[in-house]
Amino acid sequence: MKEKLIVNHSGLPVFFNEYGQMECVEVICDQTKSQRDFVCLNDLDYIKNKSISFEIDVTLTENNISKFSMREGGFYASTPPEGGKVLFNRPERGDWEYFYLIDIDFYYAINYLRNTKLFDIDNNRLAEAHIYDGMINVIDQAFPIMGNIEYILSFYKEKNDLCLFKNSYQFSSFSRYNPLLYIACFGDETRFKTAQACLDSFVEIGAYAGDICIITDLASPPLSLPTNYAGKLIITKFVPSGEWEYYFARYKIGLLDRIGSYGPILYVDTDVCCISDINILLQKVQLSGKICVGSEEYPEYIVYPPSLLKFAPSMGSELFEGDQYNPAFHFGFNSGIIAFPSYSIVENAFSLVWKIRGDLPQNLKKHTLDQPIANYVFHKLGIVDYNTISGHILVGSSEALTPHNRPSENQILVHFWRSSSDNRTTDIRNMIEMKAKQKTIEKDYNFNMFSKPGFLP
Repeated sequence: MKEKLIVNHSGLPVFFNEYGQMECVEVICDQTKSQRDFVCLNDLDYIKNKSISFEIDVTLTENNISKFSMREGGFYASTPPEGGKVLFNRPERGDWEYFYLIDIDFYYAINYLRNTKLFDIDNNRLAEAHIYDGMINVIDQAFPIMGNIEYILSFYKEKNDLCLFKNSYQFSSFSRYNPLLYIACFGDETRFKTAQACLDSFVEIGAYAGDICIITDLASPPLSLPTNYAGKLIITKFVPSGEWEYYFARYKIGLLDRIGSYGPILYVDTDVCCISDINILLQKVQLSGKICVGSEEYPEYIVYPPSLLKFAPSMGSELFEGDQYNPAFHFGFNSGIIAFPSYSIVENAFSLVWKIRGDLPQNLKKHTLDQPIANYVFHKLGIVDYNTISGHILVGSSEALTPHNRPSENQILVHFWRSSSDNRTTDIRNMIEMKAKQKTIEKDYNFNMFSKPGFLP
């Protein structure tokens, strides 16, 4: 049975201070735990045995939370909302004179909330939670800790969404913002050089600072991040047993430990280059409840014949036809860029893609690439979102960049699938260099070189 933690009426844990006195602390952190001891249920029994006049009055138990008061010498114990020493100085019992027994995981849950970046779904913005005066403060909103214990605990246990109630009937919605970028890379040194250029573009140009996962068969792939990089480089080892499994490795991201704690998640082929702030795109993905992909709607000189699900084998037309499923005249997507709010959105779809490729009849075994099967599975499940990222993706070659037929205001990713494999690393490096120079020029132009004379108002 887990130990029960005692908190005051505003949700602050009660500790024994260095003098053996009970005290609530306003700032909850790991350092606090190492310096102080929690006051738990067994401690109250110990105090009761030492003091004849010490009384405990349990008045209510609801949702596995016991509400009680403590009294000694005829006076009730209390603390102010912001914390402080537990004093037995109240002749009557009101809200401030109540304490609560809560699962000790609550301490870690509230600490986790303080250290987790949130996405404010209601207001479409990033946010952080600050704890003081018994409230969870998120930018310009405040939520009482005691009214949100069960939601805080659920969020701590890898639930991505968080509802916080302001009162008994009004709430705000948040989600965990812990982005993950991942690639799959196998083969010779050339492929890893392209992968390194890809990652550099996200860090140097795209301002990406989250964790990065590499799915590979190497224990120590030749890839690196800057020494002061905020996120982690995580190697997830996967050894394909057949040729087709190399192309389908992107659907094995579920092998990553604690994959449920990440979101949004972005997969890119190694020939993708980031040319603008990737957080703009990631925050849009966070609001989607589907798999975000880029439709292959580009001019005919780029994609011909058109990438229609009904007619293009590269988009799964044979699978749709054999299933007697009519996808109408809809475009398919390129599986080199896949984004989703959380792994729970794609878990079933990714599993189906893998299963179907393994079980294909002999006449369809030619589908060694994943794209036809991914189009078939994602569309049949009805989880394709074309609106979120399609317009942000350019098709690149060594000669030109081509925007989507319905371009967004911000062009963020370039997919160099039209470049020859020998030129892709160079093309990405050239793009990074060009964008770095552009950022320098823009910074110079933002500087007010021609300020008005000092005698003017």
